[in-house]
Amino acid sequence: KTIEQTTKHNRRRSSQVSTEGSSNTVITTRSGPATITEDESSCGSLKSVVPPMISSSSSSSESSSSTANTSFLVPVTLINIGQAYLARNECAKAIECYQRALDDVKNPPLSLSSNHPDVARIKRKMRHVNKIHKSLKAALCIQVDGKSQENAGEYDSALNLYRTSLDSIKSTVGRVHPCVASTLAKIGVMYWKKGSYTAALTTLSDSLRISVLCYGEDHPDSAETLSSIGMVHLARGDYEAAMKFYQVSLRVKRAVYGEDHPDVARVLIRIGMVYDEGGRHGKAMRLYKQGLAIQRLSLALEEELVEMEEAGQIPLRCKNKSQDNDNDGRIDVSAKSALAVDVAATLNSIGVVHEKKGEYSAAMKAYEEALSIYRAALGGDNYVDVAVTLNNVGQIYRHLGKYDKAMDAYQRALAVMKASLGDSHRNVAATLHNIALLKTTQGEYDKALVLYKEVLTVQRSALGDEHPDVAVTLSNMAEVFEYHGDIGERGKCLRSTGRKSSVLSSPSSSYRRGKYRKATRLYKKALRVRRASLGPDHYFVALTCQKLGTFHLKKERDYSEALRRFTEALEIYRKNGMGDNEPQVSETLHYMRQVKIERMRQVPRQSSGTLAASPMSTYSFSNLSLSKRSTKRGNGSQTSGSLYGGSESSDEDNLR
Repeated sequence: KTIEQTTKHNRRRSSQVSTEGSSNTVITTRSGPATITEDESSCGSLKSVVPPMISSSSSSSESSSSTANTSFLVPVTLINIGQAYLARNECAKAIECYQRALDDVKNPPLSLSSNHPDVARIKRKMRHVNKIHKSLKAALCIQVDGKSQENAGEYDSALNLYRTSLDSIKSTVGRVHPCVASTLAKIGVMYWKKGSYTAALTTLSDSLRISVLCYGEDHPDSAETLSSIGMVHLARGDYEAAMKFYQVSLRVKRAVYGEDHPDVARVLIRIGMVYDEGGRHGKAMRLYKQGLAIQRLSLALEEELVEMEEAGQIPLRCKNKSQDNDNDGRIDVSAKSALAVDVAATLNSIGVVHEKKGEYSAAMKAYEEALSIYRAALGGDNYVDVAVTLNNVGQIYRHLGKYDKAMDAYQRALAVMKASLGDSHRNVAATLHNIALLKTTQGEYDKALVLYKEVLTVQRSALGDEHPDVAVTLSNMAEVFEYHGDIGERGKCLRSTGRKSSVLSSPSSSYRRGKYRKATRLYKKALRVRRASLGPDHYFVALTCQKLGTFHLKKERDYSEALRRFTEALEIYRKNGMGDNEPQVSETLHYMRQVKIERMRQVPRQSSGTLAASPMSTYSFSNLSLSKRSTKRGNGSQTSGSLYGGSESSDEDNLR
């Protein structure tokens, strides 16, 4: 249809025909002469998409009809369209256009002979496109191997294979090509999974620039890259930037796919993560459930299609559109597995919200269903997604006081993560953090401090000194020193075990003050890091102010400082639209009234030597795009938004 419209339009504009010598005829338009480019080495790059032109030897007399001359416009347009298809990596459609152009010039009214120069040029172009197609197919096969390594958690091997594929693609089609953009996007996601966020942002930005050049801003590939950039910002704790990228991605995907598409669901869930990080768990849960409903529907439809393929009721679908229907007769189940992994990842996110709200039974139900789906889709336990869910299961066991089961789950998760991610990844640090938290719960404070220091070293190396994850660890280290001050130098407290605390020595005032001073410094460092990374009015900043105020009130009896911190927390809660019925707000108001009463009494109370009941910050993994799609999902998964979220009271900090 486009060819016919263009031909009619050009004919109406009365294309001029000029004759060079007695043997060559050149078709020109008002935009100037167009020629078939002879520089075929640039074929496929955007620079080669220029108006081509056919020159022919005219064996007819000078009285050739105008119809014969204007007949060149159709093959010229076909070649133009073929060039455009080639630039978009649609080689099969490019070949089809070149073949139609070849048929047009060989058939009446042009009737060019097989040895005519223009016929030879078109044939050379077709051979060159076939060569490009084969080269790209070989490069994409390398990416298939890379994907297998990625799904197995071998990120370094996968990254090397993707880089090899990228070099091959660039040598074939140049630096500006859809395949270059998609490969850069894969490499960027790998950097994200490895925790190299600066490299991930740089690579994904390059991918987005090329994708926009090739496809435009409102294309699904550009939208997916925008979403991946949002994931990196979420992992870095920049929630405002993450939300902006997600919203643009959602707008494009809705325009392209409609409302009920798994890609739309994926972005909705990532936006839910941003709300979850900000403490707006109700809104996060609504988005999670909305996305899960779309994912379950898509998975059911995919399972039905696979069953129909197996029964021979419908033709086999190709695994990859770029492979031109070459599926070797195999049924493609990768889409089914990817959708299943997406469902499991969303269940993880839902479980985290239930856990933050203290709904441990509902959380465990979501985690167990996610674990079952992961194992069925991925084929085993040696995947990061499975390890993420095991970590979350360990969290529930810890909450329920089943410490042996919790430690077993943590250790299994840690073994898989170290094997897949190395010792210096933030997720490894987070699992170690949860083990340290368990040691603290059991009263093994010295072991907990050793683990927290190891965690802090890894976090600062991977994320920098002013990342929200660092603040979580600093805050929990402060609580350990606080507990030390409560029970004395050799004291032991068997918290949450149902047994009585055994205090071997009453803490001296100087010992207690020393531990409390260390706790105060660490709490203030955590507050400073959160203000720097999240902004002064963030929900987590308010939680830290509230915790610090509680410490000043109950342990140091510094009522002026306690009131100042509670007032700061209350102001931030108000700015975030939280009312008096919110648990954190009502608790803060209660403590403020208690401070006023204590200041009126001005009678210091003696320390009871028992521990405060405030829970420590924990990490529960949710949707890793370690998986956008993370380890298997990881590509839709991943694995890998912001790793920390939640609160430090009933919500608790969580790792995603």
